[in-house]
This record gives sequence, C-alpha cells and structure tokens, in this order.
Amino acid sequence: MLEQLEKRRYTCRDIARELETYIVGNQLAEGVALSSTVDIARRYDVSEKTVHRAIGHLVDKGMVYRVRGNGTYVRNALSTSNSLRIGIFDFTCATMEIPALDRLAFDNEMQEFYHALESGGHSVELFFDSSPANVRALLRVNLEAFDVIVVKAGYLDNLDARRKLLETKTKIILYGDDAFNYGPWHQVFYDYRNGFKNALLYLCDRKFKEIFVAGCMGLITWERRFGALAGIADEIGFGAEHLHLMPGPVNFDLPVLFGRECGKYFLRHFKCNTAIVSLSDYLTVGIMDALKDHGLQLGRDVILVSYDNLLRQLPSFTSKCHFSSIVHPLPAAYRQMLKLVTEVASDRHNEYFRAYAIAAHDFIYED
Repeated sequence: MLEQLEKRRYTCRDIARELETYIVGNQLAEGVALSSTVDIARRYDVSEKTVHRAIGHLVDKGMVYRVRGNGTYVRNALSTSNSLRIGIFDFTCATMEIPALDRLAFDNEMQEFYHALESGGHSVELFFDSSPANVRALLRVNLEAFDVIVVKAGYLDNLDARRKLLETKTKIILYGDDAFNYGPWHQVFYDYRNGFKNALLYLCDRKFKEIFVAGCMGLITWERRFGALAGIADEIGFGAEHLHLMPGPVNFDLPVLFGRECGKYFLRHFKCNTAIVSLSDYLTVGIMDALKDHGLQLGRDVILVSYDNLLRQLPSFTSKCHFSSIVHPLPAAYRQMLKLVTEVASDRHNEYFRAYAIAAHDFIYED
C-alpha cells in the first residue's frame, strides 16, 4: 500500500489543486513567485509539460500570471470586487532599428501587463502616440471616462499633455522614467545608481582611470543617466572629470548609427586602456559594429559596460555579448505596476501618492 502511495501519478489537475491550496493556505501576496516549473516537476515526478498545463489552469482562474522568461507569480491582489476601466498610453517605436529588441521591451512586458489586467476582470484599452512631440491620442481621449490611466512618463515632456494630465480627476500611474516626477500622480520609476556603482567599482578594480561614456546628451533620459553616473563617480572617489562624452550634434532618431559614431570617436581619441560605458542597448550595438570594423573585440581588446541591457535575452545577440551589463529591471517594474493599479483603485480618498523606485542593480560581469 505504501509502495502504491509513493508511486502515485499526479495529473495536471492534481498539481493545480495542490498549488491553489498552497497559495490560499499561505495567503501569498500578489507578486510572490512560484517555484520554477523544473522544481515543481521534480517534486511531483512529472514532466514540465504537465506542470505547464497545471499552471495554465491557475492562470485561467486568475490566481497567477506568467511573465515570459521570468516565471509565474501570484495575482490574488488583482482580484477586486469591482471591474475597473483602465486606459494605457504608450509610444510606438519611431526607429525600429532593432525590431526584436523593441518587441522584447514592449510585447514581452507590456502585453503581459495588459493581459494580466484583463484576466483580472478589468476593461483595458491601449492607446499609442508616435512620440512625445506628437501626442494626439492622449489629447483626443476623454480621460475622465477611465477609473485609472497608466501613462508613459515621457508624456510629461509635452506641455499640452502635461497640462491635460494635471487637470484630470482620473487617477494616474506614471511609468518608465528614470527619475521621480513631481505631480498629482502615482509612479513607478527606475533607479540605476546601484548598477552604476557596481560597474564603476568593477572598472576601478581593473585599474581604469578614464571612461568614455556613450550617450546622447540633449535627450533627457540619457542626461539623467549620465548625471547619475557622474554622481556615483564622485561618491566613490573616481571623479566625474574622468568621464568623457563625444561632443557635437546628436542624431536622436537613429541611436544605433549614433552608437557607431561614438565607437569611431572612441577609436580616434582614446586608447584601449580607456573603458566604455554605454547608456543604451541601441548605442551598444553601434559601438560593437564600429569596433568590429577595426578588428577589435569587446572583452578582449576593449572593456565595455552596457546599461539597459536586454540584448542578452535575444538569441541573435547572446553569442556577441562580450561586455558587462547593468540589466534593466523591466519585469519587476511591471509587477509593481500591477500591484499599484489595485492599490490606487482601492484608495477612494487619494490622500497621498505612491512612488516606487525599481532598482537596476543586477550587474553581469564579462571577463
């Protein structure tokens, strides 16, 4: 009899019931990660395919949600008694220089966010504008028709959009900016100072005394990143005066080509005992291309640290990523946004505004 119990074969529904009992019995909070499918399969002595089906049952019930490439998370905090009408405003990519990277940054995360809200019983509408300079979608929509609107922080760069957001009575969640933005809204923003600190300490350990920074000064997000990097350089005693930028006009529309120009400028004015810090994946691709033209290899001839680094998740680039990386915390940011939607909706009096800094602290060394 004991032998028979030990050899019990679990079905996907058995596993789904046990996982549901575990989630409910332990009152797991929204955002808590379940064990990996590999671990669950090993525990029940079943295939990973069976576990995927079991988790699919919980997804259908609205108890968990999947984040592609990152695991499965509890969603019970999204189960609210009232269905919300939610409007999401974002920008389309103007350049599409690396379509796979754009899909990774948007489809894999924003679409998961969108579907998680929908499966939580909410009505969700998605609107696109072409750029912060052209925000016709936001300006034409009646924001008062929504219970909550989720807005890319870049909209604040447009005076008309900012004015409309300041005047609306609808609850607003800002997301995706590199700094806190004062105003009557809740927000999720990125704090990459720890990542920059780890990167600079790593370069100091390698005895680098000068760093060339690839960034488009004049574009607010990159200026903020450079400001954070310079502040950390002074804090640890490296000195912001040892950070060098490429002077001259900037082509904002084609960051990969601008990255090539940064790479060529580096080759003309610096030696290989100067490290490179790139403030964007797109610039990194251009730098890689320029160095390759001169027969130089990252990680061997030139040391580079790349921020915003999602390239490692693209199969076509993984084998080429011979550089250290500060990894953008996109999955954590979207999980926090899911939680924030519920918090904002339940706060009837709007007595205070919530702001969450999501740290980009993961630093991958490549020697």
